[in-house]
Amino acid sequence: MSTMTKVFIVLTTISAVALSVLTVSYAAQVTNWRQFAVDAQTTAKAAIVERKSAEASKIAALAIKEDELRRMGAQRDEARKDQLRQSDENNGLRNELAAVRNELAALKASRKKVEELAGVQANQLASIQKQNQSLLSENIDLQTRNQSLQDRLSESTSELTLARDEIRNIQEKLIAAEQRWAGSGSAVVPGAGSVPANVGIVATPVARGDLPRAEIVDVAGNYASINAGENSGIVRGMTAMIFRGPNYLGDLQIDSVRPREAGGKLTTLVGDVRPGDSVKFVSQ
Repeated sequence: MSTMTKVFIVLTTISAVALSVLTVSYAAQVTNWRQFAVDAQTTAKAAIVERKSAEASKIAALAIKEDELRRMGAQRDEARKDQLRQSDENNGLRNELAAVRNELAALKASRKKVEELAGVQANQLASIQKQNQSLLSENIDLQTRNQSLQDRLSESTSELTLARDEIRNIQEKLIAAEQRWAGSGSAVVPGAGSVPANVGIVATPVARGDLPRAEIVDVAGNYASINAGENSGIVRGMTAMIFRGPNYLGDLQIDSVRPREAGGKLTTLVGDVRPGDSVKFVSQ
């Protein structure tokens, strides 16, 4: 075999070995490239997913921000409304404050007038108090004089009662004398010329025990009614004395008579006649 052949064989062998190495290397490189491509694709998909997730998060965040912006806008509008309402309330309060100030000024003026009137009234009150003290002193003096007059009236009433009792006794004596002389048939009453001028001689003799008694049942002005009448022997023209206990009050002149009641005018009054006062007849 020649040298050239040997060289060719060696070169062919070396070329085959090199080609095999290159083939193996290429195959390994292709495999690596494929794995790299798969990894890159996986990474890309993950990146896409992450990107989509990020975009979704951004969209959600934008939606939240839009909701916040809308809410803030609504709050801003409400705040503007509140501001307008507060402004209106402030204006109303200012108007009320102005009205209150005007009222306060009017009240101050009124208080000044009231103080002036109070001063005038105080002076008038002081004057009235002085007049009242003077009137009180005069009233005390009048009460003292009235008490004195009451004492004198009581004395006069007592004297009048005694005088009426004396007159009644004289009348009874005259009646008894008339009865005696009437029984004896004499037409003259002894002692008639000596009867006092203020003593009336009754026309129809009645014994003392026959004089009726009654009570006042009604008083109207100067007219009074009693609870006795014709059935008790009362006739028109009779005179009665009115008493409350031992106190003499006045006379009653009978001018109206019914079976069980009578009435007449009040005369010679020295006291207040009331229902329940006793009535004692002294003549008929």
